[in-house]
Amino acid sequence: MNFEDVEYNNDSANSPQEFHKTSEQWISEGDAHYKSGLYQAALGAYEQALRLAPNNTHARQGQSHAYAQVKQYEEAATSHERVVQSSHLAQEYYTSGNTFYHLANYEEAVIAFKQAAACAPAFAPAYQGLGNTLYRLKKYQEALSIFDQAIQIDPGYSEAHYSRGVVLSTLKQYEEAVRSFDRMLQISPRDAGAYYNKGIALYGLKRYEEALYAFEQAIHLAPNNALTYHNKAKALYGLKRYEQALAACEQALRLSPTYVSIYNNKGNVLYGLKRYKEALAAYEQAIHLNPHDVRTYFNKGKALYGLRHYEEALIVCDQAIRLAPRDARVYYNRGNVLYRLKRYAEAMEAYEQSVRLDPTDAQAHQALSKAFHNLKSSGGTLTVPEKAMPAHGQSSTSASTVKTKQSDQFFYILKQTLMRLFHR
Repeated sequence: MNFEDVEYNNDSANSPQEFHKTSEQWISEGDAHYKSGLYQAALGAYEQALRLAPNNTHARQGQSHAYAQVKQYEEAATSHERVVQSSHLAQEYYTSGNTFYHLANYEEAVIAFKQAAACAPAFAPAYQGLGNTLYRLKKYQEALSIFDQAIQIDPGYSEAHYSRGVVLSTLKQYEEAVRSFDRMLQISPRDAGAYYNKGIALYGLKRYEEALYAFEQAIHLAPNNALTYHNKAKALYGLKRYEQALAACEQALRLSPTYVSIYNNKGNVLYGLKRYKEALAAYEQAIHLNPHDVRTYFNKGKALYGLRHYEEALIVCDQAIRLAPRDARVYYNRGNVLYRLKRYAEAMEAYEQSVRLDPTDAQAHQALSKAFHNLKSSGGTLTVPEKAMPAHGQSSTSASTVKTKQSDQFFYILKQTLMRLFHR
């Protein structure tokens, strides 16, 4: 029986990421919107560029031209004063929303973006800002609906397609997420974040070759992002190309030498290469950086198990249980260590706890049965109830009679275990 690999879904290193655009990317987006006649969206993009590069001449000129076009449109509209006032108010609310968003004051940001959208219902960036804020508040379905509205207003608004893909990937709706990122890349084919997040979605679908290609494209466009190398390594690991995966891990660590997830990833690759001592060193470095990450104790136990240091592995399993007492897998792995130590009765207890927490785990059911079989075959060490033992001073019961009673007890325990697990 092998240690079970653990990969927690809340690990941000393996999750969809909101890549921050550079000023040049915002300028390119502004230019694209301007050429399409989407002047309000262009104005918003140029302002984002100027927030990052206040002295950029191109962004200043773009802002000026876009503003002139917005103003020209307003002046040609009916109810001139009302339109001008609404547009200016929308821009003010939008700017306030961005300020609140960057201060992580998300509730106030929601209010401001909603006010911006109310003042200018066709102002797609207001919906984009609102969707991003709802995403931060983990209101994923609401965010998805808002991004859909932004796309309905402006089907060529690449940022909305991108953010829609991030939300879908977070919801594990990977197929649809890939389609959103593909649409984004049709509009902005040089966006590293879109390739990165497409890779995350493809990895979630276990389409490792395609994920690898996406990560490599992201690296080509943004070569200094540690997480892209980290996830490239995970795709290579999925393809069992361990040496290449290890090289990707090393590159990730050169860029981000204190990122815990990368050390865990490196340890997993080394474990796959059966280089258990090196894997153990990687996991210990991860624990040094973050002593409260249960995943790392899981992995350290796995390396010790590979080295057949079962007593040490058992200590690490117990540390993992203290950190995650409701995780079925920690008990399953503890059972495996106890099984290797031939402590079958304790292994059964660990497997039973694992099955209690996750009744769908077929491996744990099989392990429980196997531990029981070995306990029975080895003669057993369970305590026989006092009433089954001869009283002091009475004639001794024959050895065969005691063994029969022990066997009966073993079957009784198994029956009771199965009844608890399947007839609760």
